[in-house]
Amino acid sequence: MVAQEQTEVSQYLGGVRLVDVSFPEQVQGGSFPIRYELSEERLPGVRGLQSFINGTEVVVVDDEGVFDGKTIQWIVHARNKGVVAFNVSLYHQGRLLDLQTFQVTVV
Repeated sequence: MVAQEQTEVSQYLGGVRLVDVSFPEQVQGGSFPIRYELSEERLPGVRGLQSFINGTEVVVVDDEGVFDGKTIQWIVHARNKGVVAFNVSLYHQGRLLDLQTFQVTVV
């Protein structure tokens, strides 16, 4: 008998984008929720899918991100008051699928 090595074939996603992005235009305090969906139908079990929120004036904690296969939700913490710009990106297997820039006013 010969044991065959099983290799997992990576499924590369193409054309998946961030859609239905929602967050408040103006926030008081410094933390606000942002929610967005993927343009494709529910994608359960797809490995290597990552989403990031970054900017010089924002902080996001990994534990505060929720992904249910279709919808992604984060809590974003702004470091300063005023107009704060941030990027939302979506990667699969290290390849950039989508990148969008937004801004919010923190009072």
